[in-house]
Amino acid sequence: MIFLASAELGEEVVLDKLDYAFYVWSGIVFLVGLAMFRKGTIHYGEDQPSELQNSSQAIYGLFGLISFFVYASIIPGTLIPSLKVIFTQGDTAIYLAQLIGQILGAATLVAFAYLCPGSLRFAPSASFNEAPQLPVQTFSDDIKSAWEGLKLRTLWPNFFSLCAIAIGAGLVWKLFYYFSEQSGQPLPEDIQPLVDFIAKYDWSGPISPIVFLGISCVIGAPIIEELVFRGMIYPSLKRWLPRGYAIIITGVFFGVVHGNLAAVFPLMAFGSVLCIIRDRFGLFTCIALHALFNLHTFIWLYLAPNASSQL
Repeated sequence: MIFLASAELGEEVVLDKLDYAFYVWSGIVFLVGLAMFRKGTIHYGEDQPSELQNSSQAIYGLFGLISFFVYASIIPGTLIPSLKVIFTQGDTAIYLAQLIGQILGAATLVAFAYLCPGSLRFAPSASFNEAPQLPVQTFSDDIKSAWEGLKLRTLWPNFFSLCAIAIGAGLVWKLFYYFSEQSGQPLPEDIQPLVDFIAKYDWSGPISPIVFLGISCVIGAPIIEELVFRGMIYPSLKRWLPRGYAIIITGVFFGVVHGNLAAVFPLMAFGSVLCIIRDRFGLFTCIALHALFNLHTFIWLYLAPNASSQL
């Protein structure tokens, strides 16, 4: 996913009107999101345990984690040299290879879920002031239940709540960095490469690199990451650990695999909250919210690169 990480503390940045508009908008989103959160938009709910055996669910979770590294790292890495021969722009080859890996990974995981029902969970498992969800027995029932949980009336308040939590976690993490620096132990604060690429992109040049990167970030990454983390790993952990621990560990996994210390805590918070949303509304809602969040970030990196790349 795209997550903004602050630039080095003390670095002077020239801001324009759109940069200030970004700060105002972020403040509005944060306040609206907190209001939605207080209304119970992201509610823990009562969870229905999986009907699968612990051993089977553990194997599926491990398969999902391995698949993520294969399709997000190994396959794109093997494709890049060949694609660089076709495309003169090296960045085009990199982000196209990344997108191909995401598509292949998503197709593989969905096919695996069809062949092994229950290995990848789509349907919501928790309820609030409603009758508990019944265990889903077939792949088609699982998909249908998750699709029915994807509603506009629940999507937009969850989006604002998710943004508020992400912004709050980002501010807390920046405060931690500040105190670390004040104590004489500064932490590395590198911006995520793709965030830096989008913020500094020369839009008068070739368009293909940013197009493939945009599709990868807004469509490919949300699908493959949600299938793996909220669809396979999280349900697996719930079979072995109390639900709260499973949520936190899934969030930690999600933050760590992105490999950026400056954004790890906001990513952990983001990934943890999506677990709760996944239980309440299903995996399709998580994918949609993840995609909206990345699109929202991508647009602001284009409109206000100086401000948005620091928050």
